[in-house]
Amino acid sequence: MLGVTFKRTIVVSAIAVREGGELELLRQCLQQLSQMASDGRTRIVALVHDRQLCDFPHIEYKEYPEAAKSAKARRKCEYKQMYWDSVLMSEQDDKPIDLWLSMFDVTPNVQATCRATFCYNAFPWLKVRPRDWMMDRAIPLSVRTSKAAYRKNIGRNDYLVVRQDALRQNLSRSFHTDPARTIVFPAKGHRAPDRIDVPAKSAYTFFIPSTPDCYKNFETACEAARLLELEIGRRRFRAEFTVRGEDNKYGWWLKSNWDHVDSIHFAGWQNPAKLWGWYQAADCLIYPSRAENWGRPITEFAPTGKPMLLADLPYAHEAAAGAPKVAFFPDDNPEALKGLMKALVLGDERVLGPAPYRHIDDPKVFDWEELFKFLLPEDR
Repeated sequence: MLGVTFKRTIVVSAIAVREGGELELLRQCLQQLSQMASDGRTRIVALVHDRQLCDFPHIEYKEYPEAAKSAKARRKCEYKQMYWDSVLMSEQDDKPIDLWLSMFDVTPNVQATCRATFCYNAFPWLKVRPRDWMMDRAIPLSVRTSKAAYRKNIGRNDYLVVRQDALRQNLSRSFHTDPARTIVFPAKGHRAPDRIDVPAKSAYTFFIPSTPDCYKNFETACEAARLLELEIGRRRFRAEFTVRGEDNKYGWWLKSNWDHVDSIHFAGWQNPAKLWGWYQAADCLIYPSRAENWGRPITEFAPTGKPMLLADLPYAHEAAAGAPKVAFFPDDNPEALKGLMKALVLGDERVLGPAPYRHIDDPKVFDWEELFKFLLPEDR
């Protein structure tokens, strides 16, 4: 801002963020920056789609509503308009921008002393199945576009930020990024709400929570439950899915193929009180997702100490590290999952074991304050 001398300037660009976990993460970021700017010596500029989604004091907002119109409009903002924005802000402060943090995958073309990108998307490493194209073409198309989004300009970053070491290694293998300049910032699950609705249950209960997206791989758990019911009979267990069946094409397909199985219940979306109620009531968590940047239900359920059956993928091993009762299954093998489920229903927990703690190399941080201290040159 003209006429004001700032000690440092930080820009956060997040013009594509509008909902879900990405919006929650952006709010956490801006909340920390708002506190940092309260001394009047730090200039914070947030480039967003709509400031009403993440409005905090002591922050300047520049809105880009046009970026939501199309991918082409977004690219124009990130690779052309933001460059001139960075030049203008540097001229206003009569010095370079100290830090430009791009939230979520895309590295814009900007001028700054330190440039960093938060890499959130695990889709480039999703193994697409033919059914994905029928259920939701946006998923396999996102695999292609997210690879291109990562690749462009990624080498211009001084640092990358990721949720898991597994993603750091994937970035290094696919795009030849330097792991020593990729910061692991482990996620924390939500805190339990003040009020929890604990449901009643009458049999061993498996809880399978997630959104009705085809890469979440509910079909493996559905088929495993069907096979188990055929083998041991009805009313011996219950598989509770957070899909209703009318959610989308994938939800409809799941219900039309497995709703006849007595042991399966399609409960639909659960609010926080009900979700945490199921964490408390369920005997076991099943998480079969084929791609995650983290795996929030694993992190939130693990402190219960109860069994977890997880897809045998790097994200799940890392998210479950330290949990006492875990078993992993191939994400495309319902027969293997059925065997694990049967053992637990029959009271045999010998199939479980502790998930070993995993050493995570530096650099790593554990909260937003640590991250900004690391990224700002004067604080390193």
